Amino acid sequence: MRWLFIFYIFLLFGSCKQQKIVSNYNTPIAEIETYYSIENNTDSSTIISYSISSKDLYIKSSKNSKSYLYFEIEQYDETLNQLIHSYTTRTKIFHVSENSSYIQNSFTIPFGVKQHTSLRIRLLNTQNTLLHSYTYYPSPIKTSLQILQYPNIEIWNQPFVFTDTFAIITKFNQNQFLYYTYKNNDAFEPIVSEKFKTKIVNDTSFVVFSQVGNYTFYSDSLYTDTVFRIPAVSKNFPKNNNPCEMITALQIFLPLLNIDSLYNTKVGCKVELDKIWLQLAKNNEIKAKEAIKMYYTRIEKANKMYSISQAGMYSNRGMCLILLGEPLHIQYNNESEIWYYTADTTIQDKIFTFTKQYSGIQADYILPKISEKTMFFDIAKLNWQNCKAFTLR
Repeated sequence: MRWLFIFYIFLLFGSCKQQKIVSNYNTPIAEIETYYSIENNTDSSTIISYSISSKDLYIKSSKNSKSYLYFEIEQYDETLNQLIHSYTTRTKIFHVSENSSYIQNSFTIPFGVKQHTSLRIRLLNTQNTLLHSYTYYPSPIKTSLQILQYPNIEIWNQPFVFTDTFAIITKFNQNQFLYYTYKNNDAFEPIVSEKFKTKIVNDTSFVVFSQVGNYTFYSDSLYTDTVFRIPAVSKNFPKNNNPCEMITALQIFLPLLNIDSLYNTKVGCKVELDKIWLQLAKNNEIKAKEAIKMYYTRIEKANKMYSISQAGMYSNRGMCLILLGEPLHIQYNNESEIWYYTADTTIQDKIFTFTKQYSGIQADYILPKISEKTMFFDIAKLNWQNCKAFTLR
């Protein structure tokens, strides 16, 4: 059957943006993209899972498409700054290539990880070249997201992941690979999704969320049977206060804006962003500031409230909130949300009905007759293009 599996995702914030660098210890000669998951197996053992960029190894540490690697692990008492344990793994031979896949495996160390201790992990080759180093500090609270078998759950603990994190996905079925696609956040151009597959070892696989955008997971090799979607977002989410991200968000009402050329200017995104808003406001700074505050406040609220299968600002409800403002009131039903932009219920044009639509285990709300509301969206965009905060009510 289609849903004979359960996904458990643990979002582990182990990344190349390291948490507390020990300068002499953590100075890689060749920086290899590597991600770790640290899980206490028992009080006397710990499982360390890793995901290493095959492409990086191929370029920086391989011979005849083979890479010979081992790990050194030291555990320190952080309160006393004393070495407690050390461990060195056996050398493993990995076949590497130039593609964008990741080498995934795990090993067990003969001691547990407790609070107030740290693990210092070093990845080396047989020439003793330090390829990557990472210092792990156990967190008292683990950020996690569980995606359960459809249709048992509709509310997610966390409807997005941050970039530079990765997930261990446990999948109870007979597949050899986990299939997923990536698509960036440019919702205004038809961009083909990139396809990936990762090998499932001992019922688990790893997915690295390396870029901002939307990740979609499938149960089949044809990438047709969607299981769930999740957006990867920047660290400032749900705010949209990075100048380059703020420029991208302008495409909602300025679809012809040449984003790439603005990103690559010498003056930088902040200067270009200010120039655009001042131009829209005809050099009226007060008017520009008022419009900027309203616009990006709405985006933040859309991201907070409507992020499910994509960042909320790109969803149907998010777009309506940003362009048209908040409705007078919302009627919530089991299968729909009805937004009233008028107190007179006979004015059907100003009533927006969002229908619950399932995609895999998720239910998002879609405006099925969006073309009937084109007039309002066009008026809203015209107002925003003249630096006027628009509200439909």
